[in-house]
Amino acid sequence: MERLYYTVEEVAELWGVPMSTVYMLLRSGRLKGFKPGKAWRVTPDAIKAFENADYTRVEIPHLSRSGSVSRIS
Repeated sequence: MERLYYTVEEVAELWGVPMSTVYMLLRSGRLKGFKPGKAWRVTPDAIKAFENADYTRVEIPHLSRSGSVSRIS
């Protein structure tokens, strides 16, 4: 049976990145997720879509002190 969702911690472990990277991707909208309360959840389909995305240029999401995301190219 396929999993319904992954936690941020599980996605970070799966990809070998810090949890802050996963949060940044979720806040920027590059990784699709949902919040059934206070915690983010990510579906297996969203993980596959992100991994298969063809990014033609590298964009580094940057969180300002207010928590909003701006792009630095």
